[in-house]
Amino acid sequence: MKSFRRITAMILAAVLVLSALYGCGSTEKTYPAVQTTDVSQAEQIVASLTLEQKAAQMVQAQYDAINFSGISKYPVGSVLSGGGDFSNSSWSASVWSDMIDTYQKYVIGSSGVPIIYGIDAVHGVGKMSGAVVFPHNIGIGAANDPELTRQMGQAVANEMKLSGILLNFAPCVAISEDPRWGRTYECYSSDTAIVTSLGRSFAEGLLEEGVMPCAKHFIGDGSTEYGTAYASNGTPLDRGDSQVNMDYLRANLLPPYEALIESGVKVIMPSHGSVNGVRMHENKELLTDLLKGELGFDGFVISDWESVNELSGDSLRENVILAINAGVDMLMQPYNYGEVIGIIVDAVSSGEISMERIDDAVTRIIRVKIGMGVMADPYLDNDAVEVTRIGSDGYRELAQELVKKSMVLLKNEDDVLPFKQGTKVLALGQALDDVGVLCGGWTGSWCGDTDKNTDNYLPGTTILDGLREYHEAGIIELITDESRIDEADVVLIGLGEEPYAEWYGDSDDISVTGNNALEDNSGLIRLAKDSGKPTVALIVAGRNVLISDQIGNWDAVVQCYLPGNEAGAAAEVLCGEQDFSGRLPMPWYAKNSDIDSDAPDYLFDLGYGLSYNG
Repeated sequence: MKSFRRITAMILAAVLVLSALYGCGSTEKTYPAVQTTDVSQAEQIVASLTLEQKAAQMVQAQYDAINFSGISKYPVGSVLSGGGDFSNSSWSASVWSDMIDTYQKYVIGSSGVPIIYGIDAVHGVGKMSGAVVFPHNIGIGAANDPELTRQMGQAVANEMKLSGILLNFAPCVAISEDPRWGRTYECYSSDTAIVTSLGRSFAEGLLEEGVMPCAKHFIGDGSTEYGTAYASNGTPLDRGDSQVNMDYLRANLLPPYEALIESGVKVIMPSHGSVNGVRMHENKELLTDLLKGELGFDGFVISDWESVNELSGDSLRENVILAINAGVDMLMQPYNYGEVIGIIVDAVSSGEISMERIDDAVTRIIRVKIGMGVMADPYLDNDAVEVTRIGSDGYRELAQELVKKSMVLLKNEDDVLPFKQGTKVLALGQALDDVGVLCGGWTGSWCGDTDKNTDNYLPGTTILDGLREYHEAGIIELITDESRIDEADVVLIGLGEEPYAEWYGDSDDISVTGNNALEDNSGLIRLAKDSGKPTVALIVAGRNVLISDQIGNWDAVVQCYLPGNEAGAAAEVLCGEQDFSGRLPMPWYAKNSDIDSDAPDYLFDLGYGLSYNG
C-alpha cells in the first residue's frame, strides 16, 4: 500500500500542475483530450513503476479474457472490446460503464495507473444497444461534408462517453486504390485530399468531446498489391504489401497522418500489412524515424489485433522484441497478455530491449492518459456528456442527413426518379429491408450480420420503412408482393452485399452478382428485366460493385453504399423531397481487368453524380 500511496501522491501533484496550466487564459483552441502535458510529470509516474508494471502498461487485453482479479495481477495499460460476436451487443450504456469503473477500481488498486478503454466505433458505437449507426466512411466520402462529419465525430464521442469509453480505433485514413479489398468501405475516398479533410473533421469531432481517436492503419493499407497478402487466410489483398517509393508515400499516403497529428491525435495504429516487404509492425524506418522522428508524433503507437503474432520472427518472443524495438509502444494482445508482459520483462533483463525504450513507450502512454484527464478522473465523474441516453433524436437526425447526402445518382433515364404522386412502386430485395445489410461490417460484431441471422438484433429504419411512410401519406402506392408486378408502374430492386469485414470481403469477383452478393440479387435482376417495367436499381454495398453487364437494363441507378440504421431517410431523396448531392468518392471500374490496368476504363469517374436539378 505504501507504493500505491506514493504513486497516487505523484499523480495528484501532476494533476494539480495540469489544472494550473489549463487556467492560463490562452486564446488558442484546445480539446479536452489533447491538453498539453509536461513530459516530466509523466516521467515521475513512470519512475515510480516497477519493470513489471511498466511492461503491463505496454499491453492491451480483451475484456472477456481479463477479469477483475486478472487486472489486479496484470495491471495492463488498456482494455478493449474487439470485434468478437454479439455477446455484449445488448448491453446498455450503464452496464458498460459499470464494468469499466470496476476495472478502474482494481487496476488503480494495483499499479495506481488507470486504463483507457478502447472500441471500434468506426461509424457509431455499433456494439451498444440502441446506438446510432451512421453511414460507413465510403458513404461519408460521397457526402463529402466536413462539418457534418465533425458533428458525427461529436455524436459518436458522446455515445461512447455514456458508457465510459474514451479511445476510438478510428478514423481509418487509408487511400483506397483497389475495390476488391474487403476494407474499401472503411475508406473515405481514393483521393488524398478528401481523406485528409474528412479524417481530420471526424477526429476533431471526437477530440472536441474528450474522446481520443486512433488514426489507422499507418501506412499503405489501402494500396496493397493484389496477391501479396501474407496472412494465413490466403486472401489476396488484406494485410498485403504496399509496393511504393517514398516520394509516392509522402505525397499520397502521408498527408492524412500529418493533418491528424497537427489536430492533436495521440494514438496511431500500424497496418497489418507491409511496405516494400517490411511488415509495418517491425518497420523502424517508418514508425520511429518517419512517424516519431520526422513528423514529431509524441503520442503512442498501438499494434493492431494480434498483428505481432504474424511478424518475421521465429517465435512470439522474437516478434514482441521486433515490434517494440521498431517503435510499437502498446501491444494489442487480447488473450496472451500475461505471456507478453513476461516476455517484455525478460527481454529487458537480457538486454534485447533497452530500459530506455521501455521508459519511452510508457512515458508516451502515461502522457496521453494525463492529457485525456483519465489520471485525474478515471471514473469520468466530472466529464460532461451532451446527451443523457444512447440513440438521441438529434443524433438520429444527423445520421438521416448524412444518409441523404451520401446517395449518388448514377443514371436517371426519362426522369423515372423521383417517384411521382400516385406512382405504383413494386419494391423488392433483402437490401431494402434488412438493417444488418444496410449497416454492413463493424456493427454489433466484427463482420456484422443480416437481420435473419441475428434475430433482428439491431433497431433502426430501412429504406422500405421510409417508403412505407410515403405510402401511408398517399404520395406513392407501395407494393411488396412480387405476384402483383403487373400492377406496378416501376420496379425498385435493392441489390446488396452480405456484411463482411477485412479479408472476408476480399474478392476477385466484385460484380453485383459476385462472391459477396446477396443471394437474391440475381433473381431480382432477372425478374425486373423480364417484367419489361421501368426499373430502378438501388445498390447497397461497401464498394462500387461491377454493373456494366446490367446497367443497360436499368432506367435509374442509385448507389447508397452502407447507410446505417437510419436508412429510411433515403426515401426522402427517392421521392423528391431532397435532391441528390452525393458524388462518387472513388472511380467506378467498368470491368475487373481494369482494376490492375495502367489505363483503366471507368464506368463513372471519381466525383461523378447526377441530381434532379442539373
